[in-house]
Amino acid sequence: MPDTTPAETTMEKENPPVIPRESAGADGPEESGGAGETETLKARLKTLEDSLVSAKAENVAAVAAYRAMTVAANRDVPADLITGQTVAEVAASLADARELVAWVKAALETTARLGRVPPGAPGRTGPDIESLSATEKIKLGVRK
Repeated sequence: MPDTTPAETTMEKENPPVIPRESAGADGPEESGGAGETETLKARLKTLEDSLVSAKAENVAAVAAYRAMTVAANRDVPADLITGQTVAEVAASLADARELVAWVKAALETTARLGRVPPGAPGRTGPDIESLSATEKIKLGVRK
């Protein structure tokens, strides 16, 4: 990990350090000064690239931890519905998932309410065919 704090890294992104350029003479930049400056810039670039890679890895770990905590805190929401690569995406998917869960609950309650039969006497059923004699079965069939 780099020796800088996140605040220092943020300050560097907002206000990158200015590297003074040596004024070139009529013949162009000095050979030794240009090579030294190039090496300094390459080293600085390598340091910044390493910091960026480290920051990205930390961000991925932080988002994964946030998602895990969000899943644990919202047991009524299926974990598969909470997704995202950033904290904002995870929060947005949680809001969408909560909305979906609320809609499904309402639909199930409506279905259950419509399917209820008030208590009372059972409905009338036809005669038990098995207990009828052959003659009674024929009479029943003719009536229908």
